[in-house]
Amino acid sequence: MTIYFLKYSNGSRLNAGSKARNDLDIIFESLHFKPINLITKDSSINYNKLGNLLFQWQYLKNALKISRIVKSGDIVFIQHPIQGVLEFSFILKILKNKNVKFISIVHDLEIFRKWDIDYNKHRAYLSDIKILENNDAIILHNEKMINVYSKIAHIKSDKLINLQIFDYLQPNKIDNFINNKSSNEVIIAGNLRKEKAGYIYKLQNIPYNFNLYGAGYSETKKYPNINYEGSFFADELVNVMEGKFGLVWDGPSINTCEGNTGEYLKVNNPHKTSLYLSSGIPVIIWKKAALAEFIVKNNIGVAIDSLEEIPVVMDRISDEQYSKMKANCQNIAQKLCSGYFTKKAINDALELLSIEGE
Repeated sequence: MTIYFLKYSNGSRLNAGSKARNDLDIIFESLHFKPINLITKDSSINYNKLGNLLFQWQYLKNALKISRIVKSGDIVFIQHPIQGVLEFSFILKILKNKNVKFISIVHDLEIFRKWDIDYNKHRAYLSDIKILENNDAIILHNEKMINVYSKIAHIKSDKLINLQIFDYLQPNKIDNFINNKSSNEVIIAGNLRKEKAGYIYKLQNIPYNFNLYGAGYSETKKYPNINYEGSFFADELVNVMEGKFGLVWDGPSINTCEGNTGEYLKVNNPHKTSLYLSSGIPVIIWKKAALAEFIVKNNIGVAIDSLEEIPVVMDRISDEQYSKMKANCQNIAQKLCSGYFTKKAINDALELLSIEGE
């Protein structure tokens, strides 16, 4: 038996999404799983009709390559969602009949992203239901995602594994770097487009200072409490971020996380949370977010209902309380930077397959 993982190359590293996938590739390799090297689209490029047609051919070649390499009894790890859904679904059925086992680690589920401009109902059903239901184990973000997804997809929860939180590998992590920067601002990192994070364009109404890092910021006015620092590669952010807390929030409102992107926090593990924590930075998170329980339980941040609470909450946190949060963040950071949570979920999935095989 050989354990494989699908390794895609697309040439992009200017976003947290590629960081998450690249980290998983590194973890797979550290566990001595064998890569099946495939080609996919660069998500930063808008392809014309001919380009998309050529990639349909490439996806078929990818699928055929997988079928040639994988043998009966082997295990294949997939990062979901996968491009070339139609082609892969065809090969998946053939390989399942050959007793090949599949385990998916989920980054996003399109069935929860119906607001996305590229949302396609049929593709979402094929990708998130039909392909995943043919997996032998599925690693999902958290227990809330497991509960909601199992009901939507009618998949038994016993083959759904809880990741808990995404790891964020930082081989050259600088311990306690944030302590060397005397800064009380709140950090906001990630996609700053108004369509996704409209609340950012209302922060001038909150009497607190914010440092912004990311692409898509379109505010033309200057406000004394908002400092836009620019866009950086995912692996560069740790060395440039300055602030006391990192904010995990989404949607158009400062009063709650609402709208499609805000509601998604109820099931999603935002990768920016792992960025902050792996850098030793406590977080401020929406109280109804799926990750809020993890943050509060581990005392690595605070949960709030509204951004208007920030000035009062920050004022109430004593130096002793903050030092304790920082120490807890350092402990969590060691795990995140070493791939602890991913490795544990992988091990749980492999144990599940071994039990099923008995």
